[in-house]
Amino acid sequence: MSKNSVTKKLITTLALLTCLCGIGTLSVHAAPKAVSFNNNSKKITMFATQRKQLKVKLSGKYKKSDVVYSSSNKKVATVNKKGVVKALKKGNITVYAQIKGTSKKAKCKVKVFKNVKSIKVVGRKKHYYIGQQYQLNYKTTPKKTLEEITWNSSNDDVATISEDGLLTIKEKGKVTITVFSKETKVKKTYKIKTEEAPQISFKNGNKATVKYGNNYQIVLQYTNHDTEKIQYKSEDQSIATVDANGLVTTKRPGEVYITVTPSKKKETLRMLLVVENKTGFFENSLLYDNIDTSGCNKLMIVAHPDDETLWGGAHLKSGNWFVVCLTNHFTDVRKNEFKSVMEKAGIKGIILDYPDLVRDANKKWVKYDWDSVKDGVAADVTKLIKSKNWDLIATHSPAGETGHIHHKNTDQAVTNACISTGNYDKLWYFGKCYWKIPSGLKRITDEELTFKQSLVDLYKNETKPINTYWAQMIPYENWVKATDYVAGK
Repeated sequence: MSKNSVTKKLITTLALLTCLCGIGTLSVHAAPKAVSFNNNSKKITMFATQRKQLKVKLSGKYKKSDVVYSSSNKKVATVNKKGVVKALKKGNITVYAQIKGTSKKAKCKVKVFKNVKSIKVVGRKKHYYIGQQYQLNYKTTPKKTLEEITWNSSNDDVATISEDGLLTIKEKGKVTITVFSKETKVKKTYKIKTEEAPQISFKNGNKATVKYGNNYQIVLQYTNHDTEKIQYKSEDQSIATVDANGLVTTKRPGEVYITVTPSKKKETLRMLLVVENKTGFFENSLLYDNIDTSGCNKLMIVAHPDDETLWGGAHLKSGNWFVVCLTNHFTDVRKNEFKSVMEKAGIKGIILDYPDLVRDANKKWVKYDWDSVKDGVAADVTKLIKSKNWDLIATHSPAGETGHIHHKNTDQAVTNACISTGNYDKLWYFGKCYWKIPSGLKRITDEELTFKQSLVDLYKNETKPINTYWAQMIPYENWVKATDYVAGK
């Protein structure tokens, strides 16, 4: 094949492709309609007496003056020569826009609703209180309407109301609230009187402190509120009880919430009552005089029942101990278990009623920080230490073995008392608690372990926590003399 022939074929192919590409880019456009309604005028809704302007699009030579408007039912709605539709009554019609002298026309669907005949305010309240908000609503007749309904207040200083009917009470007074249709002017007025909210509160505040052993009278004050029947309740009756007249009787130191519930009011008020003990239980001479320390030459002071056994059970085997337990969670179970241990070990002891756990503002049990009883604990501890010439005094370490706040508080009271009374050289601290026993830590003897375990077994109520957290420490009691104590070791 010659070079010229190849060139001719290539030119022919390119020409053919060009034609095909040209055909591919061709598009077909429909001829524009002579007359048509704008998108927002093809289908409309109206209420009776309302007017709306229709808008059309024209093509070619036609002008607005060439368009003739007509209604399919003039009893429902009419349309003038400018395309303004006037709704008359409920119904459905079609409005036509037609070019004069032609059959070319466009259609608009019109739906007419009844206009508002009346409005009713719903959501009314008997009382409207300063500082509060209320949602008002309305009902119209007919129920369904296209009219714009809004609200108005006659005095914004007393109360304001939003377009959605949210009423905000600002001050005491009288105000007229109006709900109305902007189109038909149909309205409804609603007169209200605003007032201070009724309130019941504690006259002396929602926190009070009372000395252990004393009573406390709750006094309520009423604001814009009639006196009514009140129900009182103590959230921890082991600390304090309250009678039907609001008289509180203290039973032991600690903190307790007292609730006050009016019979006609759902809201419950709460006040915190702190029962303090700053002078100690041994201020009661009858209690102190009945303490029997005869035959005892060693004193152990612990925070909780079982502390004397977990941290010093092997030492108790030597006898002649007097054990003071400061707390008991005010349950007979803890008291009886402690008493059983004293009898089993052949030693003497006393258990006091200082607070262990209290319920917080969320009604959860939490460790009490002893803020209201530290002075009392110090007074009792000091009095016991001074009561006789002890050969040895044992208590928790400054670190609290496990870091427990009551262990630390107890140590602080005992250490300070030993220093102030000249007994610091007799003071010993319990050993450190290890979660993993280090190598070389000295164990107690098998005989001591058997004795100690027999005491541990008496604390049946504490079996689970002991087995979970402290069991690894039962074979160990590495006491350290206070004068040799080094923090962290």
